[in-house]
This record gives sequence, structure tokens and C-alpha cells, in this order.
Amino acid sequence: GNYYEVVYPDGRTGFVSRSEARSFDGWKASVEASENQLVQEAKSLKGAPYLWGGTSPKGMDCSGFTKTIFFMNGWIIPRDASQQVHAGELVDSTGSFDNLRPGDLLFFGREATEDRGRRV
Repeated sequence: GNYYEVVYPDGRTGFVSRSEARSFDGWKASVEASENQLVQEAKSLKGAPYLWGGTSPKGMDCSGFTKTIFFMNGWIIPRDASQQVHAGELVDSTGSFDNLRPGDLLFFGREATEDRGRRV
């Protein structure tokens, strides 16, 4: 037929027109990511509701937001902040944030104790 059957992560099925579909590799090769594009994608999701574990405009959490923005620009980064913090390159921000550029991710938190879990 003229459609591909697709299966969503929750098991539902849907259909995508063959004329609108591309292979992942073909799509990724066509993406020209830039700092400006990351910022524009981020702004396009302004107002999306918070949803713990979410990764779509219908609802997303902080790390889902960053994962989605980077994915839309052809980069695959880990889903969770606890994994994202170990990906990429460390940027020296000692004493100033002048070395930071649009698209750099900042992680902060506190050390875990017996009474309090670690937060990122």
C-alpha cells in the first residue's frame, strides 16, 4: 500500500504515508544542526506541560526536553540527566560562564545522604 504501519512505544499502531516517511539515516544526513537551530527548537516547545518521564510536546520533563531538542537536530543523547551529565565534553566554566555556548547543558545538584537522595 501507500502507508507504513508503525508501532508506538506503548504498543498502539498507526500509519504513515510512504511519501512522508524517510529512513532515519536519510533524515539524519539531511539535518544541519547549529546553535541557532537548537535555540529555535527549544523556543518552539515553550509552554509544553511538565510531565515526569515525558519526551513530547504533550508533556516532558527537563532531561526529556534536552533529549528531544538534540534529537530533533540529529544528535542522540541519553534520556536521563544522570546519564546526560556523563556525555559530551566538559566545558571549563571556572570563575565565569564566558566559555558556554547555546546548546551547552548545565548540571547542578547536591550530594546524596542517607536522608536525602541525589538530585540533578
